[in-house]
Amino acid sequence: MMDLEEAIDLAATRAMVVDVLSDLASYAEWLDIVSLAEPAGVDTDDRPVWMVELRARIGPFARTKRLRMVRTVLDVGPERTQVLFTRREEGARDYSDWTLSVVVEDAGAADCRVVLRLHYGGSLWTPGPLERVLADQVRVGRERLSRVVATNTR
Repeated sequence: MMDLEEAIDLAATRAMVVDVLSDLASYAEWLDIVSLAEPAGVDTDDRPVWMVELRARIGPFARTKRLRMVRTVLDVGPERTQVLFTRREEGARDYSDWTLSVVVEDAGAADCRVVLRLHYGGSLWTPGPLERVLADQVRVGRERLSRVVATNTR
């Protein structure tokens, strides 16, 4: 099992940031572990779905994982917005939990704070090294996320 939390401060409005981060396809533009995120229609509750490929390299070892992710929550409040992506595979087989929670809070007139929380409930990806790789990628991706938000044409 793995739980990771990272905060990112951005010089952008909450609306600008939510517009980008509520679309899982945008993550491949700024977060290296997301090698692919393609829209895949909607689920039975009419919520957007993406097929996501995660790829991590730790020394000579590499792991790749394909997930079907659904945006299960998009809650826009007066001072914060929460977006939740949940793994929802089709079929009867049991799958490890993957959730990505994104909270975007106002931090001034034109600034906001993004808190990313990733939960993985399985055992295939070893938590310690993977947590470090993912945390490093989020830190490196901060500047890229800022550019993606600034140049968003969605």
